[in-house]
Amino acid sequence: MIVLHAYSRKNSGDGLLVDLTTEVLKEAGLDKIDKIVALDKASFTEFDDKYEPKIIKANKLGKVIFALKAFLNIFVANDLYEKYLPKQCRGPIVSVGGGYMRGRTLLESIKTFLAHGPQLNWASRQKLSPVIYLPQSIGPFSGLMRIYVRSKLKKVNLIFARDDLTVKELNLPNVVRVPDLAVQELAMAYRNEEQQQAFDKIYLIARDVNVPGREKYIERLLELKRLIPNLEPLIQSEGRGNNDATFYKKLGWTGELRRVKEVLDIPENRGVVISVRLHGSLQSMISGCPSVHLSYERKGFGAFSDLGVSPYCHGFKKFDPKLVTQQANELQADASNYWDNINASVDNILSKRKKMINLIATECGKYK
Repeated sequence: MIVLHAYSRKNSGDGLLVDLTTEVLKEAGLDKIDKIVALDKASFTEFDDKYEPKIIKANKLGKVIFALKAFLNIFVANDLYEKYLPKQCRGPIVSVGGGYMRGRTLLESIKTFLAHGPQLNWASRQKLSPVIYLPQSIGPFSGLMRIYVRSKLKKVNLIFARDDLTVKELNLPNVVRVPDLAVQELAMAYRNEEQQQAFDKIYLIARDVNVPGREKYIERLLELKRLIPNLEPLIQSEGRGNNDATFYKKLGWTGELRRVKEVLDIPENRGVVISVRLHGSLQSMISGCPSVHLSYERKGFGAFSDLGVSPYCHGFKKFDPKLVTQQANELQADASNYWDNINASVDNILSKRKKMINLIATECGKYK
């Protein structure tokens, strides 16, 4: 079995998605993962057979050259196929969940094309193996990129979408709407523990977002920092141009910065978490911490809708710092209604998980 589109364990949210992918595959009765394609293969020490595809990186020579290099990387370069993956695979091919296929800007589309286009292109050509994309947020795309991505996805067996916009925009018969893998994990773990109702601390999990509206987003974060004097920033991602510590320092935080897992995995450290990263919110909730999400993508609104806590999800460019502060303070004092809403959503989430696993097992069974 081959797993595609992994990223890096230096981002704890993406590492979590690989762990949850492994759990889903085991539950569907599939064998262990034989190969993994990851953009930071060295971070996945648990896998013996792993590959880090060569990516033609963006430079400053202009958008035309970017596009030309992307075209050559997909349609001329055969590195991914000849040196690591067979032209035709025998055995399940599974893509980790996530939101890596998106193109809100031209540069973002090119980066997606360079990093994930070759893997999608290879997967779409497979005739002897089932190809399954675990819960995804795909898009937005426009123009030729939308046509390209949709034409490739049309050829794979199953695509699980974790938000309604992905379903609507793809409009393909092989797309099935299910919750995010971390939402499913939260639902499975939720009833095993009594949830903490009051908290002493409020944390922030933020990230730099290089899209239109970035300036307003930073202004609102600084206002949030002012309104919550004891707000502690936590690091979820390091390296590969996505370093939370560097961003926090630009926002004026000084001193030692702690990582999400080393803080929230300890019950005594639990607190309310305001997170720009979706899996920062979901990991926090799995750890017993209620979260307010400042979503920069469609995936956040889908996840919080599935969990029954939509009022706690806000757009990252337009969120009201005073409202977010109010919600965080209320959750800090009493999170009982928050947990009750999640509890009411658990059965529906687990039902959709069961459906997803049955579909995976059935699809793979067709190739035996």
